[in-house]
This record gives sequence, C-alpha cells and structure tokens, in this order.
Amino acid sequence: MGVGIQDVSHDLAKAFKLKSTKGSLITEIMQDTPAQKAGMRKGDVVIRINDKLIENSNHLRNEIANAGAYAEIEMELSGMEKPFFLN
Repeated sequence: MGVGIQDVSHDLAKAFKLKSTKGSLITEIMQDTPAQKAGMRKGDVVIRINDKLIENSNHLRNEIANAGAYAEIEMELSGMEKPFFLN
C-alpha cells in the first residue's frame, strides 16, 4: 500500500476533530505507491477496509495482509463521502 500508520490517540482525535479513536492515522505516503496514486494524504484516517471497521493500526495491517498482495481493497477514510479502491 505504501503508507506509514499509527493508532489514533485521544490527543490526535481532538487535533484532527475526529469523533473517536477508532481507525488508523496515515503518517507517511511513500512515492509511486498505490496509496499515493489513489490520492491518500498524510493525516487521513482509515476507518473501514472491505466493509470492516478498523479498530487500530494493527487491525489495518492484519486486514491488508489477509487480503493478499495483489488484491483490490475497498477503503474508506474519515470525512470521505464514498470509499475508493486500491490494488
């Protein structure tokens, strides 16, 4: 996918005006990766992947690993109107 991630702490949730600490905060976007090509940005929060709510960064890593290296992944970010796909 090509991102750095971390859990959403209470302080981060407050700073980003999020309603909860659920999800995984994008801290870095690597060049020439599916994440960059999809328009993901540092500060985005992944809240859902393939119809599963993301609890934290470990949960996101596990869901991506379970999907497999070449799978198409449906992802929803906090504040987005509709999900998008990464492959």
